[in-house]
Amino acid sequence: MFSWFYSIAKDERRITIPTLLSLLRFFLVPFIFMAIMLGNWNTAFWLFLTASITDGLDGFIARRFNQQTFLGACLDPIVDKFLLLACVISIVFSKYSLFFVPVWFLFLILIKEVIILGGAIYLYFYRKTLTVAPTRLSKFTGFLQVVFFVFIFFLNFLNWPSAWVCLFLFWLIVVMNIIILGQYFVIGFKMARFFER
Repeated sequence: MFSWFYSIAKDERRITIPTLLSLLRFFLVPFIFMAIMLGNWNTAFWLFLTASITDGLDGFIARRFNQQTFLGACLDPIVDKFLLLACVISIVFSKYSLFFVPVWFLFLILIKEVIILGGAIYLYFYRKTLTVAPTRLSKFTGFLQVVFFVFIFFLNFLNWPSAWVCLFLFWLIVVMNIIILGQYFVIGFKMARFFER
């Protein structure tokens, strides 16, 4: 079942410090989810901040100390997706949030991630190639989403900032996710056409 994993060069499967940081972020996800669901916004904020710091650190360490591996490159975005979905799901269904996030926002995020993941799986298993590299637009949107979640935490336990700030970020993130989905459609189509030649 996991023969594809062992087909990757051993050096690319080694456990590095960035990989350990990604794993730490992964283990924080359920605690962040529960803190939001229980309305413990202070705890949720500090756990989310820790997870966000590890996200920045693992990339910096990997580049600075030449610890980039295929395993780490795959694990990092997967953990990021889990963290994003955990935050969105918990905020959508939390009874304690002062800022209402509609269920359709969750479906938008899910549809985008499933399409991108499906495209990546297709390119890897059928075209035997996969470049794990988010676009600049995707990175910027990821940053906006972090700011959005932090502001929701602040709004709920500090009553700051004003709800309109969160509303503005919400709609900006909606638009950006739609644009990114189109961007990845174009990238995936071009890659598929290239390998059909």
